[in-house]
Amino acid sequence: MASGRVLLLLFADSVSLAAAASAPQITPAVNGPYHVEAQRIVDARGRPYLIRGTEMPTVTLKAEDFFGDGKEFGPFSASSFVTIRQRLNMNAVRIPVSAALYEESADYRARVEQVVRRANRFELLAILASDTENDLRFWTHCSAQFQGNPDLFFAPTGHARQALVDAIRSSGANQPVLVGGAVRDADAIFEVTPRYAVTRTGEDRWRQFGSLAEHPPVLVSDLDPQLDRNSEECTAFPSDPAEATRLVEDYLAYFDAHEISWTLSSFRPGRLLTNYRFYDWSKLDDGWTCGESPSRSGIAMILLSHLWNVEPHGLFSVNPTTGSFVLARGALSTAYGPILADREMHAAGRPLPFRLGNMTVRVTDSRGVARRAGLLFTGAGWSYLTFAIPPNTALGPAEVARAHGRFPLDGPRGRRERRARILDGHRGRSRSGYRASVSAIREWRNEDVSGLEM
Repeated sequence: MASGRVLLLLFADSVSLAAAASAPQITPAVNGPYHVEAQRIVDARGRPYLIRGTEMPTVTLKAEDFFGDGKEFGPFSASSFVTIRQRLNMNAVRIPVSAALYEESADYRARVEQVVRRANRFELLAILASDTENDLRFWTHCSAQFQGNPDLFFAPTGHARQALVDAIRSSGANQPVLVGGAVRDADAIFEVTPRYAVTRTGEDRWRQFGSLAEHPPVLVSDLDPQLDRNSEECTAFPSDPAEATRLVEDYLAYFDAHEISWTLSSFRPGRLLTNYRFYDWSKLDDGWTCGESPSRSGIAMILLSHLWNVEPHGLFSVNPTTGSFVLARGALSTAYGPILADREMHAAGRPLPFRLGNMTVRVTDSRGVARRAGLLFTGAGWSYLTFAIPPNTALGPAEVARAHGRFPLDGPRGRRERRARILDGHRGRSRSGYRASVSAIREWRNEDVSGLEM
């Protein structure tokens, strides 16, 4: 990337701009060491830290999983981790490890450390888990290797919970541990795995994990409907996409209200995404058939929309090259969603026009300055448009709007009047017929993105 200062932008259709809470918020970045204080996980600055993440595939020694194969990026590539952090807006990954390979192979132990280091580099908390239960030998050795990493948790499983935690502590590791029941440890976090088949109502949620939130911190894992399997979970999941979406949204709202952490679903084809090349997110809109593998349906778009506090069917703008939200001043951005141009059009040349296909785009930065964006392409209907970020856009919160027609005013005054007119409409549409978006703009250093394979 040529520019030394880059922007992280999210363009998402706004339901209302009346309150600051409607703006997208970046989940807190990893900032250990952590400890448990009453019912909360607390970071190095004493601030509460809620885990919002997903599970990775089990670590392997395959080079293509780490570096890609020339056709797709691997699950543990830098592109995958930056996609989880920047596009999904998550702050943690659960990393399953093969206990047998870990014990027998120094190369595998080095690979696990590489994966953890790469996750941390992209501001993600690493949660190490094993593919076996009650494995004291593995947890003794693994915790000794990582006892100096402040941005890592351990997740031992099995009925020998106390013995597993004691083994981790005996190695000198003081990081929090995720356990499936009560243990004698000041930094223990209760981990629960609810099932759709038995958890549908608020009372069910309270019985399974809500009541636990009054004691040690609670983390919910998995909660994937397993649409790629002929499973009890898929059968219990509502068959109507709208009802299924509401059910997942109810869970997420419950977790927020009770300050419950989570690592949901899995970052692999058939669950959160369809491939590792374009990172196309799974959604429920088109329905599904239990057992279709890999499934193109899933809950990724629901999680993304919830974490960014945006409308699932609104506008999403990304870097057209990497698919991330990292953009430079003057760079291109592609917005997907209800574009609704009069017709598909390409710009004839340079400079880029401010109006194309009867569409205009305006970016209002954190200083209140509104600028028109040059347009490279506009699609008709549910499509996409490509525009250039104005080169003088300030860092910080911003608002983006796309209009059918032209904006009457530019500059700070125009921004204030336009914001008022946006609030006059429904779901971000004003009487003059344009949609508003909210952008979160953030500065990233060159070294934060220099490792991308793109």
